[in-house]
Amino acid sequence: MLKEMIEQAEVETGAAGIKKFEYFIDVVEEVAEIGDLALEAVSLAGMSGPWQAAGIAVGTVGVLAQYVGVWLQLGGAHAEAQAEIAKDHLKRGFSYGAVLGGNGVGPHYVYDNFWLHVPPNLPFYPEFSERAQNLQNAGLVAGFSEGKRLSSEEMRAFMRDIRSRMSEADQSYFDYESVPWKDWSPDKKKEFYTTAAAVFRRDHLE
Repeated sequence: MLKEMIEQAEVETGAAGIKKFEYFIDVVEEVAEIGDLALEAVSLAGMSGPWQAAGIAVGTVGVLAQYVGVWLQLGGAHAEAQAEIAKDHLKRGFSYGAVLGGNGVGPHYVYDNFWLHVPPNLPFYPEFSERAQNLQNAGLVAGFSEGKRLSSEEMRAFMRDIRSRMSEADQSYFDYESVPWKDWSPDKKKEFYTTAAAVFRRDHLE
C-alpha cells in the first residue's frame, strides 16, 4: 500500500526543489491488509531469533483485521478512549516501521531498537496495556514490510519527502550531506528515526 500510494501521489515541488508527496494512509486498513504477518511476528519474534518472523507472511491476508477491529469497536463508557489508545499505538508502530524499512534498515536493528518489549504504562487502563503493546508491534512489522517494498529510487524519494517536512532546525541537524550518515552516532541515528516517524505519522497517517 505504501509503495502504491507513493507511486500515485500528487507531487508538490518546494522552494528548494525538493519533491513532497501528498497522500494519506488509513493505518487500520493498511495493517489489516497485511494480514497475519503482524500477529505471527508478535508471537514468534521472541522465539525464533530477532525478526525472522518479519518475512514469513509479507503480503498475505489473515485475521489481523478482526484483531484490530475488536479494539476499535469497543463498547461501554470508555470505548472511545480505548479505541484512541489502540489507534495511537498502531500508528506509532507503523510509522516507525515505515521509516525504518524505507531507509533500508535490517530487521535486527528494528527489533533491538524499536520493538516494544514491555507493555506501555497506561494508568487509567492498565488492563489494556498488553493489547496496546501488541498493536504497536503489529504496526511496526506491517510498516517495516511496506517500507521494504520500495525500490531504491522510491526509498530515496520517500526519505527526502520526510526530511523536507521536518523543522529547519531538524533539517540542519539531520543533514546527511554535510555529515555522512556513516559518521553519525548510534544515538543520532535513532533520534533521526524517531523524528522521521513523528513526521510521517503527522503528515501521512489518518
